[in-house]
Amino acid sequence: LPILSKMAKPRAVGLYGVAYSFISFIVVAPSLILMSVMPLMATSSGERFEKLLRRTEHSLAVLGAAAVMITVLFAPQAIAILSGHRFLGASAALRLLGLSCYFSFLNTALGFAAVACNRHHRLVVVSAIGLVLNVALNVVLIPKLGINGSALSTLISEFIALIGVRWVFAKDVRTKVSLTRLSLRPVLVGALVTLFGRYVLLHSWHAPVVTVLWAPAILVLYFGILVLIGGLSEEMTFAAEKVKSHFRGRNWFSST
Repeated sequence: LPILSKMAKPRAVGLYGVAYSFISFIVVAPSLILMSVMPLMATSSGERFEKLLRRTEHSLAVLGAAAVMITVLFAPQAIAILSGHRFLGASAALRLLGLSCYFSFLNTALGFAAVACNRHHRLVVVSAIGLVLNVALNVVLIPKLGINGSALSTLISEFIALIGVRWVFAKDVRTKVSLTRLSLRPVLVGALVTLFGRYVLLHSWHAPVVTVLWAPAILVLYFGILVLIGGLSEEMTFAAEKVKSHFRGRNWFSST
């Protein structure tokens, strides 16, 4: 925002501020999750630590893909409901920032894990490089693309930061976690459900506000497909089984 305010008009700054406020709310989620997992990481080592990190990253990959999916599909509806129709110009920027959330989710887990095992010092260097890269990208892209250029800068910076943090983490902590393999099913299912939602349910990237009512159904479809193909983490699978057993119990009770 400081760079954008120097290079764009006040209205553009306001639009980007609206888009960024949504993302600021979303990226709190992984930190809250990791705060509960942090004590377990701090007291784990070896294979147990690696398994815990893998399960955490898997869960965040699933949740991150869901966050991206909902943001991409319902950006204009969310803006219209919470900020008003005059801020709909922030929709594209919000979608780009929403995509960056996926990398932020995965990055958060690695950051917390590095702190848990006291190997976070070199991550500061990666963060500094990411900041410089973000500034450079903003200077190049804002004059050409406006607020979308600033959002694209954030997306690229988060992706590069994740690569850097993953490399440093693997070298310092020596824990093997394949983010590509963990991301494959959530990302593919998220992309397919997004296309289904866009072309079958919403019929437009700027659908009416009322179409936000499709959001729960789209989430159910996303998680349902992941359940069928075994794409949920162990914790999520356990939670899904508990929910299913709960509803089965209620149906059995009502039938008796």
